[in-house]
Amino acid sequence: MAKKTPSNPYGLTIKERKWLKIYLESGNATKAAREAYGCTTDSSASTQGSMLLRKLDIPMNDLLDDMGLSDGCLALLLKEGLAATKIVTKRVDGKGTTTDDEPDHAIRKFYLELTYKVKGKLVNLVQHQDGQGNVIGPVILPAIPQPAQAPAEPTQGPAGQVAPGVPQPGDEAAA
Repeated sequence: MAKKTPSNPYGLTIKERKWLKIYLESGNATKAAREAYGCTTDSSASTQGSMLLRKLDIPMNDLLDDMGLSDGCLALLLKEGLAATKIVTKRVDGKGTTTDDEPDHAIRKFYLELTYKVKGKLVNLVQHQDGQGNVIGPVILPAIPQPAQAPAEPTQGPAGQVAPGVPQPGDEAAA
């Protein structure tokens, strides 16, 4: 590995930096390995790309920032998706057609689930069913903080002995 510097904070070699740049542009580790390392077969390029994905310890937030996807940018994209609409063509009294913007609920649902996942609030997505077992639709179960648990009862050891210093029922409390 190369030396870490301000311009190379992860200590990547020239080939690793080239591979990473191509990988971020294409999203394809095999293609990036073929171009950066000159791999001649798909098998060697796939192996090299897979190895680099495991080897390079670069936090995802840094990769997203390098791609121009800062937290603020992602928030704006999520907000846009939550307001998605679609153009619908309608027939008007048999005379012609008109177009209208309507909410695109399928896309909004996708962005809502994605928003919950990004914020760490999506615990489970459950298919809700009616009385006959027909699937009605997914229900998002938000993360619910777990209540603090009560301290555990003292456990008894062999032959019913309790750890020393643990008060027992019927013991007189020293005042």
